[in-house]
Amino acid sequence: MSINDQSWNRIANVLWIESPAGVGFSYSNTSTDYYTNNNKTAADNLVFLESWLELFPQYKSNALFIAGESYAGDYGPQLVLKILESGNTALINQLQGMMLGNPVLSCAAWKQHQKTIQLELFFWHGLVPIRTLNQWREWKCDVNPTARCDKLYYEAEYAIGPFDPDDLYTNEYVQFSQL
Repeated sequence: MSINDQSWNRIANVLWIESPAGVGFSYSNTSTDYYTNNNKTAADNLVFLESWLELFPQYKSNALFIAGESYAGDYGPQLVLKILESGNTALINQLQGMMLGNPVLSCAAWKQHQKTIQLELFFWHGLVPIRTLNQWREWKCDVNPTARCDKLYYEAEYAIGPFDPDDLYTNEYVQFSQL
């Protein structure tokens, strides 16, 4: 085996932060960390970032880009704002930009399409039958939601049972009974 002199990690580094606690592989030994909001998440991420840079000062001279996808369209800009308001001149100067992929930029737009997105997710994960999704589409629930669309959606949710919409593979009863 030989060292690749052309490896990308000679010129770039990536630090992944899964947040808030409980998302992805992240966890906390403090149960109250699981009760959070966007402001707390941004503040926690700022504390983490500052602490990480103190532990690994060799990265303080690197350009910093805050990047994320999906709901990071909400908490990414909030972290950037926390950095800019922090008074930490070195970190502010290190910050070069923000990148968002497929971001949620408007909670109003998300709320308008949330049930359609969720129902599609249910179907593609084998949680609801094709007839449920076909009925949703036939009734045009994605563009003109009605009371019967809501009823169809809640019937699908009820049939699935308790679940975490951000982690369909977690047993909702076990997860929250351990807090």
